[in-house]
Amino acid sequence: KNLICFRYHAPEQIEKRLEDEMAKQEEMRRAVADLERELMETAVVQDEWGVMRKAESSSRSKAKRKLEKLRKKALQQKRKSERGQKNAERRKQLREAREKGRMERYEAMKDAYKSKTVVVEGAN
Repeated sequence: KNLICFRYHAPEQIEKRLEDEMAKQEEMRRAVADLERELMETAVVQDEWGVMRKAESSSRSKAKRKLEKLRKKALQQKRKSERGQKNAERRKQLREAREKGRMERYEAMKDAYKSKTVVVEGAN
């Protein structure tokens, strides 16, 4: 149980965190869509004389502010996710470049060693 903290970068833990993040983003999108739909439904009201007019109430203004906050938060989450993906891609490219450099140095060293090695027949 105490060793779980050492499994932070384990593939199953990373997948779990990504799934949680995607679920949060989806939940945020649904909340924004619901609030937008609610605002559209309450945009026009019919008064007691049957006249349709725009409705500007305090609850509607609160809902607008809440919608703006939710949109801003959703955008921040999306940017954070994209930033993480870009960083992961950049790290992967750097890792591949380092590995390529190591392999090139290894091959050069191996070739240099072969040219200096003399094969003696009959030696075991």
